[in-house]
Amino acid sequence: LSAGTVVLALNVAPASGQEALKEADELDQKVSKLYQAGKYAEAVPLARRALELMEQALGPTHPDVATSRNNIALCMQSLGRSAEALPKYEEALAMYQRLFLGDHPEVAMVLNNLADCLNSLGRSAEALPKFEEALAMFHRVLPAGHLYIRVTEIGLGRALGNTGRYVEAEALLVPAW
Repeated sequence: LSAGTVVLALNVAPASGQEALKEADELDQKVSKLYQAGKYAEAVPLARRALELMEQALGPTHPDVATSRNNIALCMQSLGRSAEALPKYEEALAMYQRLFLGDHPEVAMVLNNLADCLNSLGRSAEALPKFEEALAMFHRVLPAGHLYIRVTEIGLGRALGNTGRYVEAEALLVPAW
């Protein structure tokens, strides 16, 4: 569901923790399939349970917990519940920023998701600096032409258009022929 899903570290948890991680991993796989199939309402409770299991096994500050928060937010936003998704994105972003100092693709991805959520809530002016920060970070950590760069450019273009900056928006939304 996210830019670069963090691999579960099964060797860091005790036996009961390993069982919880195994169940969380299975749930995450189901969530991913449901999300890809557009079955967001079915995915949310499974994603929430996976988050509970990860927090139990790994603690509240592990990168997989941040990924799980982001994934719940993606499902909620896809259901049109952006107001509920927003705090999950904010929590995931804060966690990633503490875990990964400096530029990191996970930080950029959640920044992009948070910006998209703000934009969908009609808060495009707030979304703009987050899209710009995500785009700049993606340019620093990903190869030119990467899909996430283009996705973020489109989000930025939409936010620019929503704020009346049409010429700048067009430059991002209409690819050069």
